[in-house]
Amino acid sequence: MTDRRLWPHPQPIIVDNRHHLRATQHYLHRLGTLHATNTPCPRLLVRPTPGGGDELTLGLDILAALGKNPEGLRHDKIGGTGWELTRAWLTATGITDLLIDRAHTLPSDRIADLITLSDELGIWLWLIWSGDEHLVPAMKLIVEAGHPDQVIRPQDLPDVLPLPRVARPEHREPWPALPAADFTTFRAACRRHLSPRAFARADEHYRAAVGRVHVWMADHDPRLDDWLALPSPPLTDVATDLTGWLRDTHLGPATEPALALIVLRATQAALFRHAIFLRWNPATLGPAPAARLPGDLTPARARDLAALAPTDHVAATALSLHLNLPPTHFGCFRHGDLAADASLLTAPPPHSHPPPPQAKLFYAPNGALTPLSVAEGELACCQGPILIPPHARHLLAAHQALRRHQNADADEPLFLNDHDPARTPATVLLQRTIRTCDRLNLNPPWLHRGPCKYGADVGLAPRSYGWLHERALVLRQLDRDLIARLTFPPVGRPA
Repeated sequence: MTDRRLWPHPQPIIVDNRHHLRATQHYLHRLGTLHATNTPCPRLLVRPTPGGGDELTLGLDILAALGKNPEGLRHDKIGGTGWELTRAWLTATGITDLLIDRAHTLPSDRIADLITLSDELGIWLWLIWSGDEHLVPAMKLIVEAGHPDQVIRPQDLPDVLPLPRVARPEHREPWPALPAADFTTFRAACRRHLSPRAFARADEHYRAAVGRVHVWMADHDPRLDDWLALPSPPLTDVATDLTGWLRDTHLGPATEPALALIVLRATQAALFRHAIFLRWNPATLGPAPAARLPGDLTPARARDLAALAPTDHVAATALSLHLNLPPTHFGCFRHGDLAADASLLTAPPPHSHPPPPQAKLFYAPNGALTPLSVAEGELACCQGPILIPPHARHLLAAHQALRRHQNADADEPLFLNDHDPARTPATVLLQRTIRTCDRLNLNPPWLHRGPCKYGADVGLAPRSYGWLHERALVLRQLDRDLIARLTFPPVGRPA
């Protein structure tokens, strides 16, 4: 029996399936089923298009195997960039094994391209040879690339490449209807209206959220770790970091509206202790306001974005959905600002933005022309670090891999204007982000091309954008000295 551990490093392997064993087809069918059910699997099965022996067709076949929509691949007119996109997405998705079914149908040049690609990415290449053609030409290509000519039997595939088990969906107990009380009485209303078991579950999340807020504030002012009656840091010093923490770590990742509501009410109560009033106006969010609290870059939308191939379209749209901002200042980010694992996008060095274009005008009821101001939230995207959700990191990692292959230095832009590299990519990214959202059947208000009929989305007030605005949240500073004198150490902390 073949033992993969005896092979020192990833290399091309020929699977001799010239006898067309049924067990081989059963294994490949199981592998294809895993990808169809979105089960995480580091093994990728590629079935080349019959008669398509050119590099572009093979690249499109690999992209389709990665889950890209074939119709979208034709719509995007990838052309000569197909092989670069293939390399980028293979790098981002963490594929460790590339299986090529019916490898005997590929010309020698394509097999050589696959060997070179696997060497560049450090992945295993499995050539499933099912035809009557002799193995010598393929073995010669492998030897010329500096690898031993390994040939295994198809019945050894399940042992060498075991498939992961399909995990059963986790059963979650549904949340009961939560009271619509404000944060000052929310916990008491939960105790009064919920069953003891439901209240204990809600109170566990409530207390955990309160503790996380106090720990975060203490990290930003070490004096607060002693829990003395000291004024908390002013809101002007922590507003950007606090908004990013609420968006990326504390409130945005909540998967259920009820849980998000509990975390929000606990956060409001905890921030009040630090002289910060987090005001929420749910009346502007429709009949289910708690459903608007979690982030917009959900796992389902990340899967929809992963079905598209152009990396700049996908990465810019993912950032726009996560930040609830148009890509006006995405050109500020540099290639080196994105972490190696695409988990964190740090803020670029302090810089200034060019003045906005001439403000558009709209008519007020009294007939006067009033300028439509630039949304205040647009400047926040490049002022603080951005933690990318785990389920969407491969979307930015693919664009990072593409820019790395283009030999981009750490100080070069992450997003380029491919029509004129010397100009800002804001306009190009905006159009591409809008088109991408249209393909996903999304119409975010922060991506509208212009103001609505009367100069704004709501009445005559220019619409502001940003993560807080889209959730009807506002941060306000309270009297710090007064709050420090009136409040006491939180429960569970030493006095």
